[in-house]
Amino acid sequence: MIKCFFDKFFSLLVLAILSPLLIVIVVAILIEGIQYLERRWSVFVRLPRISQRKRFSLLKFRISMQASDDNNDTCGNALAFTNAGTFLHSFHLDSLPQL
Repeated sequence: MIKCFFDKFFSLLVLAILSPLLIVIVVAILIEGIQYLERRWSVFVRLPRISQRKRFSLLKFRISMQASDDNNDTCGNALAFTNAGTFLHSFHLDSLPQL
């Protein structure tokens, strides 16, 4: 009973502390999505994982976009980091939704 209360209290406390940072990250991702004119720009990306024969989805902030066709790179489905994505990835902030 005490452990349950402790877990819920501190999870709400951490969420309240991190919510301004999460809002800033979401706004930065949305601004870059508009800048690059992505049609289906979402803030989160789900990554499928398998652990001990169980499937689950890992939730992360979107840090890359589809590279344009006029890049002339050899990879057809190459991904390019956005400016906000480079910052988020370097400080490991792209993994915050997992908390």
